[in-house]
Parts: sequence; C-alpha cells; structure tokens
Amino acid sequence: MAKLGNCHMEPCCVNDAVCSTVHVVNQSLVTVWTNESPFNINGTIVVENPLQDGNATQQTVRLIITGSSGTDVNIAPGQTVALTVRGLHIIQVQGLTTGTTDVKVSFSLNYKF
Repeated sequence: MAKLGNCHMEPCCVNDAVCSTVHVVNQSLVTVWTNESPFNINGTIVVENPLQDGNATQQTVRLIITGSSGTDVNIAPGQTVALTVRGLHIIQVQGLTTGTTDVKVSFSLNYKF
C-alpha cells in the first residue's frame, strides 16, 4: 500500500512523495510506478534492501528505472541506493535469484502543470 504525502499546489510545481514496501519473490518483476500522464516528471528514488533476520533466502534485487536515460542498479541485502532521474517513466524492482525479500521504495515526483 502506498502512502501519499507532501503534495504542494504552488504556482511553481507539484512535489509528491510516495513510500511503499515491495515483496519480491524469485525473479519476479514488480512495477512500482508508471507515469501515465502527459507531464515530464523528474524524481529521486531511494531503495533500501534491509537485512532481514531469519530470512535465509533474502536476495539481491535490481532497481530498473526507465526514463530519459535507462538505469539498472543491483542492491544487495543491507544496501541502500538513491538516484535522481529526469524524464522518469517507470520504476521497477526485480529479484535476481531464488528467494524472497521485502524492499523499501521511496520516491519523490516533481513536475509542472
């Protein structure tokens, strides 16, 4: 379930923040967000793959960002990655091996009407 907040309807722009936990199983590809609007959206994405006590099958995940330039980043258990992207279109998370993990994904969306 996503938690929306920090919406500002100022003359300059809109800044939305979204936080969610994504459950990744095996090599499943999970789409976290897709820009279905006509607006050019910039954003900062933070993904945390926290160490999970008792999870012997926790895996490295890949953050896949489609935008004006595509970016793929692997995030091992215990790591956190932050990226700023222009022309953000799709945010996805994918498992790289067999196993499960809960990944925290937070991102801000910045755009003008």
